[in-house]
Amino acid sequence: MKKKLIIVFIVLGVLGVGTYYVMNFLCEVGVKCKNCTQTSNTKEQSQQNGFYLMDYEPLKKEVDLKNHDEKITFKEVWVETQWFYNSDNCLNTKLEKRNGYNIVFEFDKSNEGTFLFSLSPVLFGSMDRTNGGIMETKKEIRLSQLTDTLWLQIHEKNPKDGVGWKEKLDGELIGFVKK
Repeated sequence: MKKKLIIVFIVLGVLGVGTYYVMNFLCEVGVKCKNCTQTSNTKEQSQQNGFYLMDYEPLKKEVDLKNHDEKITFKEVWVETQWFYNSDNCLNTKLEKRNGYNIVFEFDKSNEGTFLFSLSPVLFGSMDRTNGGIMETKKEIRLSQLTDTLWLQIHEKNPKDGVGWKEKLDGELIGFVKK
């Protein structure tokens, strides 16, 4: 009877440890970018997680494109500390802060589903930055340090047939100041 009980405990132990390693392996396979910097989906989510820092306000809230019938309305610009999911232990990930800042520019545009413009940060001095992609209603950038005023350059798709984004046109330069 004692031997059977010992064997049962050994089998259960091996199954438990084996299950853990299999689950951890499957979890790690599913990680697309290990410990990569993330940006919160919303300002509220950033506040809940303790990453939110401040807002910026546009010097000019509405911008009409020069070469297209399109209007951009800047709604909110907010900043959070950079962060990542620490997935060193894949089954027990945790959110951790990182040096640097995520800046999220939220906007509306008058033409849904088309992209006639792009936005890129204009930096003065030797600031490190990452210029993320543009989404339907927001633009994200990452900076190593913050300034009192942030600048975005609007680039417009060239309206000439067959040229388009190959020769984009510079539009307005828009400033955003700390609130």
